[in-house]
Amino acid sequence: MLFAWTGTWRTDLSDEAIRGALARRATWQYPDGVNVIGEWWRPGVADPAIVSVFETDSYAPILEMSLVWGDVLRIHCTPAVTVEDGLVMGAQILQKMQG
Repeated sequence: MLFAWTGTWRTDLSDEAIRGALARRATWQYPDGVNVIGEWWRPGVADPAIVSVFETDSYAPILEMSLVWGDVLRIHCTPAVTVEDGLVMGAQILQKMQG
């Protein structure tokens, strides 16, 4: 399943703490079971500062990522769908609603 994971810097962080988190990211690897589609950083933007899109079949890697990064980021993770899949699903739902 596809997920969108966003991280916003916690407002109580010092610049030193943010630099430390960036250094940690340089060596951190996504958990096993995660197929990363992309990760984007938004310099100068705090909300969200980081956007990651990935696939996984288990909640365990999502929980791991949230525990690892929760000390420096406010994290939101939601299921996502591609435009192509969303259009197909939407058409099926509308057809089902029409009876």
